[in-house]
Amino acid sequence: MTDIDRSAVTRGLLDRVAGFVDRFVVLPCESASAVIALFVLHTWAIEAAHATPYIAIVSAEKQSGKTRVLEVLALLVREPWQTASTTEAALFRKIEQDQPCLLLDEIDAIFGSNNERTEPLRAVLNAGNRRGASATRVVGQGTNMEVRDFSVFCPKVLAGIDTGRLPETIRDRAVIFHMKRRHDGEKVERLRHRFAVEEVEPLRAELKSWASASVDELRNSEPSLPDGLSDRAADAWEPLLAIADDAQGGWPARARGAAVELSAPADDDGGRGPQLLAAIRQAMGKDSSITTAGLLATINADDELPFGGWNEGKGLDARGLAKLLKPYGVKPRTIRVGDETPKGYRAEDLQDAWARYLPSPEAQQAKQPQHGTSPTTANPASPVDVALVADVAAPAGAARDVCAYPAHAADWQRHPSTGRLTCWRCHPPAGRAT
Repeated sequence: MTDIDRSAVTRGLLDRVAGFVDRFVVLPCESASAVIALFVLHTWAIEAAHATPYIAIVSAEKQSGKTRVLEVLALLVREPWQTASTTEAALFRKIEQDQPCLLLDEIDAIFGSNNERTEPLRAVLNAGNRRGASATRVVGQGTNMEVRDFSVFCPKVLAGIDTGRLPETIRDRAVIFHMKRRHDGEKVERLRHRFAVEEVEPLRAELKSWASASVDELRNSEPSLPDGLSDRAADAWEPLLAIADDAQGGWPARARGAAVELSAPADDDGGRGPQLLAAIRQAMGKDSSITTAGLLATINADDELPFGGWNEGKGLDARGLAKLLKPYGVKPRTIRVGDETPKGYRAEDLQDAWARYLPSPEAQQAKQPQHGTSPTTANPASPVDVALVADVAAPAGAARDVCAYPAHAADWQRHPSTGRLTCWRCHPPAGRAT
């Protein structure tokens, strides 16, 4: 088969797979359809891949098509293993034996709590995106016991309600589809399984034949990677991009567009740790320290952060805050605020973590809309401007008392009673004029 012939075959298979899936499910975007098609071919050519992307299919509510996606994929992927529950032992033994494509449903129930069952399962899933990863166990009985490595590498699709409990370490390895419940105008065919199985048999035979002829070429492929992907995302996308390049036509551009759309980090992307570090840096401003009580009041009141809903709505507490910061080498210390010596955090202890895990303040400021660019706020020091900031950014009395405008820096002062850094131009204390 010539390169031109193989490209035509690859392109035809991708188009047919995407068309079949679109008949039965409404995916959240066009890029998701491309990813599904590339992933299906990837499962058949898994021997060519050194890494595999996970696909996480989540939704805010049930009846949003998550399980239907798994059912359709089970018809198309190589060696499907669709299950709603598994144990760590069953998982690594099944992978070692069959190298299946895991289609794991109800992940919200599996990861609804951190316990002795879910932690080992998460560890196996964490490791299984790279070839050569293994779970080491002692097997046998009595004097015949031995140490054995079980492979945990295989393609994986995870589905469930998005409760916010899917571990960050798994999210970091996944291309995430946010499914929505279909509205009346979105029509799909009813999936009749027994008829669908018969329909896809010729397609599955062609996928198997294609993989046999394409594995060597795909294994040696070095596709160019789009800018903006993390190292882990780049590894995961590489086998999909190799297939897209093999298909030629519009698929190389379509695949790279999907990679950027679905896997490039957004400005506010990151795990709980980086979110917390960013919140502390904003709350602390230019001050050298902040009290634990003041910091907790600020971050728990911020609706854009997840911490206020923790502990059954009580929010993050001092112990939880210290636990989250401990991996970054940051500990609470006794600080001085006036005549008092409460517990708090010092900026000098956070500098290393800020430098390693957050964009620089200059880079972050460059991405923010510049204050005073509209005709009505051309002068950032004008009384009209201050009023707009107070009304839109953070009304007086709001828990987050630090504004986002460097022009106000001279008015950022530590509140004597709360210990919080406060912009007195946006949030003037009672009796103080703006």
